[in-house]
Amino acid sequence: MTKEFIKRMLPQPILRILRILRIAWLIGHSIRCYNYDYVRFLRHSGIRSALSRKNTFQAALMMWSHIIEKGLSLPSPRAGYGKEVVRNLVDGTKAYLDRFGTDQITCVSTNVLSTYYDFNLRNGIDDGQLKDEIEGLRSKMSDSGLETNRGGAIPFSRERVARVSRLPFSEFVRERYSIRNFTDEPVSLELIKEAVQISLKTPSVCNRQSWRVHCYQGREKCKPLLELQNGNRGFEHTINTILIVTSDLNYFGGIKERNEPFIDGGMFGMSLVYALHHLGLGSCCLNLCLSSGVDKKLRMRAEIPDAESFIFMLAVGHIPDKVMVAESCRRPLSDILSIH
Repeated sequence: MTKEFIKRMLPQPILRILRILRIAWLIGHSIRCYNYDYVRFLRHSGIRSALSRKNTFQAALMMWSHIIEKGLSLPSPRAGYGKEVVRNLVDGTKAYLDRFGTDQITCVSTNVLSTYYDFNLRNGIDDGQLKDEIEGLRSKMSDSGLETNRGGAIPFSRERVARVSRLPFSEFVRERYSIRNFTDEPVSLELIKEAVQISLKTPSVCNRQSWRVHCYQGREKCKPLLELQNGNRGFEHTINTILIVTSDLNYFGGIKERNEPFIDGGMFGMSLVYALHHLGLGSCCLNLCLSSGVDKKLRMRAEIPDAESFIFMLAVGHIPDKVMVAESCRRPLSDILSIH
């Protein structure tokens, strides 16, 4: 028997009840699926205790290291900045070494601290306690055989970016850094359009292409949006072009696709970052990890429809002739790739 035959045979009141039951089942199924995600997030993330497990401990060290690196890459870093984060990184690295021993994470965090100390020393602050603590960390790791000179901020240049488009892809990727200091030179809309056009070749589920890009130019448009994002302090005054990448929920059906908007949107976002890099423009990915209240405010200010989920914000601009960038060291391949 077909569905149409059943519909014709059953009275309308029964059909209405069946429709209500089906909707109730779908709602219940959706709640179970989201609860499954939520419970797994609670179980495995650092929400309960960030330092309880090796992986979450590593994540904390990497986050503190990067906060310090970002500070060193700003247009005008303030000597002595970030004392609380520096203290967290020092104490965290000591505790990690005692519990888990030396690895690349501790090498990078120690070198970030060393770079921070050297920056302050050049600016008239000689923190003897920090110097002693860094030397203590290095002595604990002296026999590891690991590379200990990575991490911190490194010089970068506009000329270096200009050579990028001719490089093999592996080198092209390695030459891309987040820029946190842009020139006043306006970004051409034609370059933005070209970058988005290049990115359209990104794969997507069933070729639905749910991604959307919203472009804002000029300080009067960018400033209200940056006020609602928590990762641009110290270089927000240099940002004159913002792209917001979203994913349209209308293109997805069924609870099984609940994460797909972020997967497709994230893949498109990476293509966009590389397209801008190819065209000689600098960029910095700015997270949109928002509470529901801030999400609504940003949506209103940016004039973005309710059906579009935020993926991330992207600051775009021309790169100065010389600029400092966070080195942002990568984990070893053995931490990432599992051969089954």
